[in-house]
Amino acid sequence: MKSNSLGTLRTNSVVPPLTRPVVNDKVIITTHVATTIKKQSVRLCIGAMCFFFVLVTAGFLVGRLWNSSQPDSGSGSYLYSAMRLYEDATGVRNDTDLEQVLHFVISDMGAKWTYREFTNQRFDTVLFYHPDRCPFNRLQYNTALNNALPSRFDGHKQQSWWAGSGQSDVSSCICGYNGVDIMQILYSEDSKMHRVGVVVHEYYHVLQIHYCRTVYDDRTHFVMWLSEGAATVLQNLYITYWLETHPDYQDYLFDPNHGHVRQMIDRVKSKTFIYDSSLNTHDGAQNNYIASTTALLYLIYRKGGDFLQYALVDFLFSGDCDLAVNGGMDIGFKNAFGIWDSVDEFYTDLNSFLLTADTPVIESMRPTSQQVKSLFNHTTLCSDVCTKSRNGVCDADCPFGSDCTDCGPEDMPSEWPIELRYEYKRTEDRHVDFYRVY
Repeated sequence: MKSNSLGTLRTNSVVPPLTRPVVNDKVIITTHVATTIKKQSVRLCIGAMCFFFVLVTAGFLVGRLWNSSQPDSGSGSYLYSAMRLYEDATGVRNDTDLEQVLHFVISDMGAKWTYREFTNQRFDTVLFYHPDRCPFNRLQYNTALNNALPSRFDGHKQQSWWAGSGQSDVSSCICGYNGVDIMQILYSEDSKMHRVGVVVHEYYHVLQIHYCRTVYDDRTHFVMWLSEGAATVLQNLYITYWLETHPDYQDYLFDPNHGHVRQMIDRVKSKTFIYDSSLNTHDGAQNNYIASTTALLYLIYRKGGDFLQYALVDFLFSGDCDLAVNGGMDIGFKNAFGIWDSVDEFYTDLNSFLLTADTPVIESMRPTSQQVKSLFNHTTLCSDVCTKSRNGVCDADCPFGSDCTDCGPEDMPSEWPIELRYEYKRTEDRHVDFYRVY
């Protein structure tokens, strides 16, 4: 999701889904904070008293540490994590896998798609618990984090998308206040795959903004599904590449009964959805991600050959993605993809295709395993998403090649390197036993 106070580009990472280094920006990740909140103290807290203690103590200590150790403005990137507050307060490391995923995914994508930050040369990442997808007792750490953030977040806190507000209708996003300048990632306790896919999805939006800047600044020539479709297809293919053998893996794109393509075939045939210009913007889009991914997959299918590589990699690097500087929406689309003279002509073609499509067609739209492997055929990890990156010293404790400027790229592991912790199963009574381990 991409949003700001002047408008919203909804890029909710609804997942289950599914990387030549250019490193020249600063990333700082917070270290352990509020360590003086002892486990014994937490055990003595009961009910509202416990909440108040954690809220005040964590807020005070974290605010003090972050505000004193990190500037409130300037370049570089910073990570603020409610999961880390939970660990520091309780000693329980259950929820630290998201930070590891963030380091690995961005270093993985950074090695192929390049490592980039926002145009203000700062990259703030904030990790909140998802208000609707976490145990009720975790929400106090969202509040503590919200209260402890530096003053540059004051404007963000007033926005409807801000997860620290306590509202339930929020989502992960590339977002900002008077400009896109932060990445907000929500920890979903009930989906391991989502914790991976959401980072892929949102970081790909950072890359799109960097390489396709004009079209994002001036939405006159913006085609929403090219943005959201690419990010959602990539997140699913990424998970397929790394985690296809994981017991919780699901094929959300091509499953013949429930996948995105199947759902759009059924909706177009039942006349509950039709592709038209409303899919050019987030405000007018229906079935945002499902419709967007199907449109992008159809485009790749019609072009054939190795067009997957162009659609997800070269379309960015070549600058073709910036339709605004390539003749405008229709001319830029025609120059990049051929076949269709306009975006509306593409919609007409896609509607006709889906009206007659059947189950075998879904499988024919699936990229081959070799095509997917070619997307991720690089052999290194490289980013600067570490607390100590770019300080002139190679820091061995920076994981997954995340101090690339000082240490150089790190070799790619042969298997997925992170243990995705157990999930929670929601029960009927949110306030008594919101989630039960299973």
